[in-house]
Amino acid sequence: MIRRSCQLSILGCVVASALFVTVWPSSTGAEQNQSVSFARSIAPIFRERCLRCHGAEKQESGLRLDRRKDALAGGDRGPLVVPKDSAMSLLIKVVTGHNDEELFMPPVDGALTKKQIELLRRWIDEGAIWPEENADISQ
Repeated sequence: MIRRSCQLSILGCVVASALFVTVWPSSTGAEQNQSVSFARSIAPIFRERCLRCHGAEKQESGLRLDRRKDALAGGDRGPLVVPKDSAMSLLIKVVTGHNDEELFMPPVDGALTKKQIELLRRWIDEGAIWPEENADISQ
């Protein structure tokens, strides 16, 4: 009888755990439902990882990422983003290294994190909205 009681108790714990994991919202799931804020999520990536080579003082490959107008125009290799299509966007191709020219950005200080790349993908897939009030992110 005690053994049967223990089995039922263990089974109850397993079922409760499964329900908790299935029903409880994860932070990742909640983050996926929110649109990506350019000012909070994308601008910091550009400032910290891109502006050294693609900013006001230096524009490698003709690309400038500190000003909205210039960034959306792209550089020597064409447009940087294809709004609503991250898979076709040069930005994603170069930060992941999946491109014909074997470019990998940023070339210094290591690769972007998976979270940073996912934020860039989501931002592009949501339309690559770069609000006018954040037109210049050099500061």
